[in-house]
Amino acid sequence: RIVPFLSLIGIAFFLFYHFKKQLGSTLQAFLFAFALSSIPLLLFYSSILYLEMPIVFLMLLCMLNLKVLIKDDVEKLKHHYVWYALLLMSFLKDTAIIFLFLIILLRIMIRVFRSKGVRVNLLTEAKLCFAILCPILIYLIFRNIFLPNLRSEFYPNNLLSISNYTVIAQSLIQQIGALPILAFFGLLYLFKKDKVTAVGVLAMFGGILMFFLSFILKGYVNNEGNSLLVGYSRWNLYLTPIILFTASIFVKHVVKIRKIYSVFLLMIIFTFNIVLFPFKSDGARLPNWGAPNMDTAEYTYPYDEAIRFLSTQDYTNNLLLLGQYSPYWGLRYYFEKYNYHPKIHEHPFGSKRFDEKKERQMFDSFFETPPFSADTILYHSVNNIDLNMNIVYGGRYKIVRRVQNSLHSLYILHAL
Repeated sequence: RIVPFLSLIGIAFFLFYHFKKQLGSTLQAFLFAFALSSIPLLLFYSSILYLEMPIVFLMLLCMLNLKVLIKDDVEKLKHHYVWYALLLMSFLKDTAIIFLFLIILLRIMIRVFRSKGVRVNLLTEAKLCFAILCPILIYLIFRNIFLPNLRSEFYPNNLLSISNYTVIAQSLIQQIGALPILAFFGLLYLFKKDKVTAVGVLAMFGGILMFFLSFILKGYVNNEGNSLLVGYSRWNLYLTPIILFTASIFVKHVVKIRKIYSVFLLMIIFTFNIVLFPFKSDGARLPNWGAPNMDTAEYTYPYDEAIRFLSTQDYTNNLLLLGQYSPYWGLRYYFEKYNYHPKIHEHPFGSKRFDEKKERQMFDSFFETPPFSADTILYHSVNNIDLNMNIVYGGRYKIVRRVQNSLHSLYILHAL
């Protein structure tokens, strides 16, 4: 999990370098870099092992050097560090293809219109495009051959739904805080100063938004053909570097007018970040955070302490995972960590979210006629319900330990 965390550190560092260069003040640069890199969305995904965070870091480098990418000639570009960021992105994840494609498209349009030797430029740019897209295209070809179930399908109707854009706007505020508002004003200011860059930024934001709205993985569409991933936090991560870039433009503009304005901007950003903080005081991540249209995002259970306790018990050969609802699937990591490898059985309580009353009913119903014979049961209480520790459940199982965080509980039941 060090990769997402280091990616966040890299984001903060380059934001600091960017602000220091523009504002001149080390203190202001540090405070704004800290404020922009501590938005809820980045903090949340810096604690989870997903490849989106290093992609966000590389995308931010590209946005901070957008003029270099879309205007400089090939030889000059190849001697700039952002060139290597662009190349590396192609090796990380298939969803980065839309960002790479948009960068290439903008570059070709600008280079062709500015160039005198169109043929030479087109040939040179074609080689550049091949170098950037080749790794990710090869991966997609092999994935479509060997993993056809991971293909996305095209749903253009999602682009015409006004409600989708309302959900996206709300999710951006909930996940990124005040920055989308600052980014809007930053874009307006950019149109006054540099129309070419402003059009490029707007095209990239719109292109990424339309890509994730219209190309949807199988199984994430409801009966009406609407995407369940609208406003999903992992997809909003791809919009975040653009928002960070345009928000930083507005910040620099306002602070240069009067330095005292920096205090008000920092107060606004930090207030949003604190109010929307996606963690509880004990470090538990908020369940189903960042998924406004579905309820299958991760619920974080206190597996570490539970598996550590189970690993000290000698009589568990068969372990039943009971009642789990959209759990964080890091369980295998803790099995390896404590060298604990029982035979696993699973019995979830359905795929639709249930309240505390329904959970108690399903728990009692299970122990009327338990379908599994297990030495130990690890019961997942998604609603953090209180169970009687003195009762023998199903005439055979007794609770020996409860492990809980501020949101969910794990009960360990041993067979008598």
